[in-house]
Amino acid sequence: MGMLQRVGRGIRMTAVLLLVFTLLLQAAPMEVFAAGSGVAKYDSINEFQEARWLEIQNDILEKADGTDEAFTYRTPEQVNTMLSSGGWQVAPGNDYFNWVDNQVLAARGITAWDGGSSSVSYTTNTYEYSDTYVRGSDGTTQSTSQNVTYREYNVSNARELKYVMSQLGSANVKINLTNDINLNGQEQNWTPIDTGSGRWVYLEGNGHTIYNMRSFASGSKESAGFFGSVQCYLVVKNLNFQSSIVLCQSQNDVSAGGNVGAGIMYGCLIGSGNGYLYNVHAREGYVHRNGEYAGGLIGCTNVRRNAFVKNCSTEDCYIRGTSHVGGFSAAFRMSYSSIGATPAAYNSAFPTIPEAFLNTGISCAMAEDCYSIDSEVFSVSAGNAADSGGMFSCVAGVIIRGCYTNNVMYGDEQTGAFVGRVIAGQVGTAISYAGYYYDENHVISVNSYFENCYTSGVVEGTKRIGGFAGYIAGGHVSANQFRGGNAVFKNCYSTAMVGMDYAGTDLGGFVGYDESNCARDMTIDANGTIRTVSGSAYINCYAAGEVGNILTDTTVTTVAETSRTPRLGGFIGSGYRLPGYYEECYYDMQTTAMRERVSGDGTARDGITGVYTQGSFAK
Repeated sequence: MGMLQRVGRGIRMTAVLLLVFTLLLQAAPMEVFAAGSGVAKYDSINEFQEARWLEIQNDILEKADGTDEAFTYRTPEQVNTMLSSGGWQVAPGNDYFNWVDNQVLAARGITAWDGGSSSVSYTTNTYEYSDTYVRGSDGTTQSTSQNVTYREYNVSNARELKYVMSQLGSANVKINLTNDINLNGQEQNWTPIDTGSGRWVYLEGNGHTIYNMRSFASGSKESAGFFGSVQCYLVVKNLNFQSSIVLCQSQNDVSAGGNVGAGIMYGCLIGSGNGYLYNVHAREGYVHRNGEYAGGLIGCTNVRRNAFVKNCSTEDCYIRGTSHVGGFSAAFRMSYSSIGATPAAYNSAFPTIPEAFLNTGISCAMAEDCYSIDSEVFSVSAGNAADSGGMFSCVAGVIIRGCYTNNVMYGDEQTGAFVGRVIAGQVGTAISYAGYYYDENHVISVNSYFENCYTSGVVEGTKRIGGFAGYIAGGHVSANQFRGGNAVFKNCYSTAMVGMDYAGTDLGGFVGYDESNCARDMTIDANGTIRTVSGSAYINCYAAGEVGNILTDTTVTTVAETSRTPRLGGFIGSGYRLPGYYEECYYDMQTTAMRERVSGDGTARDGITGVYTQGSFAK
C-alpha cells in the first residue's frame, strides 16, 4: 500500500473514532466529569479514594428505622454484620445501590428466599460436545469431542436452588432455571458454593434473573460470589444478576498466585478448573474485598487449561479491593503449567462449542464481545495498590476481542482504563517461557492478543497509567507462575481521560509503560503483511483522551532514568528494553495536555502519528 493510501486510511479512522468519541462522551457516566476536573482536592489519589468510598458507603447504609448516622470506613465483614444483625439496611432510593423490592417480586410470583431448601428430582441425560480447531504448531485442522452425563434438575425457586447446589459434589449437575430467583439479601446471606474438582456444573439460566444476592465469605482462603472457589468444569449460560452485594473478608492464598477473590458470578476459577460463561450479565452490584482480586462479574481466573467468556457484561457496579481490581474481571490469566501439546494460534477464532475444550489437552483463554460500563472501580491500599483496570485488572495468556469499557478507574500503580497490567516479556531465563500462543511461523512467542477493543471514561493513579493499558510487564517475578511472550494490540483505541487530577509518572494516552523483554521475536499479521518484530506490537491503535492537564509537569526524562519525574506522552508514557512495533497508530495532540509529542521519554517511535482534532473530518 502506498503512503497516500495509508495516510488516507489513517485520516478516515481518525474521523470515525472522533465521532465515536463524541457519542461516548454524551453517554458517559456523570462521575466522569466530576472526577476529571483537573483540580485535585486531596493530597493523593489514595486519600481521594478513601473519601469517595466512604461517601458511597454512607449513602448506601442507614439505620433500620430509617434514621441516618455517619460512620467511618467499614470492612466487608463489618458491612455484612450491619446488614444481617446490626440494625442497618440499604437505604431505599439512594444513588448507588438498591435492593429490588420483595413485594414487587412477590406480585410476579417470585418468592423471597427464607434460607431453607427443598428437594428436587432429576433426570439423567447425556450431552455430546464436539468442535474443530486450528492447531497452531502446523496449521492443520483438528477435532475434539467428549460426552458428559448430567443429573439434570429443573429449578423454580430459591429453596430448590439451594438444595441442588448442595448436590454438586456427588455427580455432574445441570441446573435449568424455570423462573426468576429472589435470594432476599435484605435478610439472608447466600453462602458461596465451592464446586470441588473433577465434576461438571452446568447452569442454564434460560434468560432468568437472580435478584438480591448477598454473598459473604470470611473463612480462611474462601472466595465470595454466587460460586466461591471453582475447580470444576463450569458452564453458565443466559443468566442475569440484579442488585448483588458481594463481601469478602478472607485471607488471600498468595502462595498459589492469588486464589481468593470476589465477584458476582464467582470468586475464583483456579487450578484444574475450566470455565465457559455465555450471555451472563450483572447490573447494580456492590463488590467489597479486603484484599486482592475483586471484579464486577469475575473475581479471579487463574487456570491451567481453558477459560471462555462471551457476550457478558457488568453495569452500574461499585467495586473495591486493595489491588488486582477490575470493573468486569480481576485477574484473567493462565498459569505456567497450562501449555500442553496443543496450544492455540494467537489469532484463533472463538470456539463454536467451547464446552468441547473444557477437559482436553488444548490450552486457551478467551473473552469476546463483553463490556463493563457506568461503574466506579477502586484499588486502595496502604502500600502499593497495583494491577487494576476498568475492564480487567491483569491478564496473561489471553485472547480478547470486541470488548469495551466506560468506567471510572481509581488506582495506584500499573492502572489502565481497560487493563492494568499485561504480564508479557521474558519470565526467568529459560527460553521455554517465551509465550503462550503460536505466531504466524508456528513458534510460541505471543503472550496476549487484543483486537477491536476500546475504552472510555476516567483513569487515575500514581505510576504507569494508560488510557488502554497501564503496564506491559517485562516478566513475572517467578518462572513458576506465568510464561512470557509479547503482547499484540490490533484495532484498539482509547478516549479515556488519563491522570487529570493525579497525573503521576509514566502516563500515556494508550499505554503508560511498556517493558516488553521477551527473548524470542514474534511473527504476526500486520494489515496483511507478515512481520517479525521484537517486543510488543501496536497496529491501527488510537488515543484521543486527555492526558494530564495544563499544569502537568511534562519534562522529558530519558528512558534510563528511574526517578518519579513525570513522563507523559500522547500515545505512550515511556518504555525500554525492546523497541516494540507500531503501525498506523495515532494520538490527538490537542487533547494531550496541549503537548505535541508521541512519548514522554523522548524516544522516537516510528509508526505513531500525532493529529489535530480540527484536521479530521469529524470536528
